[in-house]
Amino acid sequence: MSKMYKALEKAERERKDTVKSIGTEKSPIISKESSKENKGERSISIPRPNPIAAEEFRKLRTMILRTSISRPMQTILVTSAVPREGKSTIASNLALAISRGVKEHALFIDCDLRNSHKNPLLGLNIPLGLSDYLMGKLNHSKLIVRTRIPKLSVLPSGSITSKPAELVGSEKMRNLMKALKSHYANRYIIIDSPPIMLTTEPIILSEMVDGVILVVLAEKTPREVVQRAVKEINKEKILGIVLNQIKAKPSSYSYRYDYPQKTG
Repeated sequence: MSKMYKALEKAERERKDTVKSIGTEKSPIISKESSKENKGERSISIPRPNPIAAEEFRKLRTMILRTSISRPMQTILVTSAVPREGKSTIASNLALAISRGVKEHALFIDCDLRNSHKNPLLGLNIPLGLSDYLMGKLNHSKLIVRTRIPKLSVLPSGSITSKPAELVGSEKMRNLMKALKSHYANRYIIIDSPPIMLTTEPIILSEMVDGVILVVLAEKTPREVVQRAVKEINKEKILGIVLNQIKAKPSSYSYRYDYPQKTG
């Protein structure tokens, strides 16, 4: 874990002589959905991507694919320590980047069952989704929504529930994860969850996935909060930390990813 802390320290040194800031929330690759619908598919309007942000997500995708060579890395949880660190933007853009690969497919799962909000990939709130399936209100055939982006699908969060942790930790959820993982060998599943320090779901989900990415808002999230969040997850599952909205020099990039060295 020292590598992650060193990455944070390095970022703090770089911020001292910064001249501009590039943030994911201000310049996302994905925009809101248009109002068109065709054959049950959702229309997504993709603006011209920020080249720096797009390149960083391609790098993140490449690092994940490399890790998959030595060990399974098909299901990835993206979370944060506290709210508003940009984890949903990171998760959705990562899913988009993976789907634009040569062979890879991507499934984005919105696993925040506590809040009704617009899906970052569909641009609107789909009324039914994961929570409804786990409560037996939705048939599995209608669970996943296909987008107009080739090889990219979404599983919306669904209706707000008073028992999110119980549903996420249920045997039905575990069986669903196994089924989704086994259905397509070349499909990567990116899961967006609530913050670790405020909810139980990320801790439960971390035991079901192959790897975890922690999103940290640069210059905002206290170091001790990040350290506490890291301790909540099995360190063997942590792939690294993404620093979001880091101030950068014109010649550098706005994201940092701590890629672990191979062990053994």
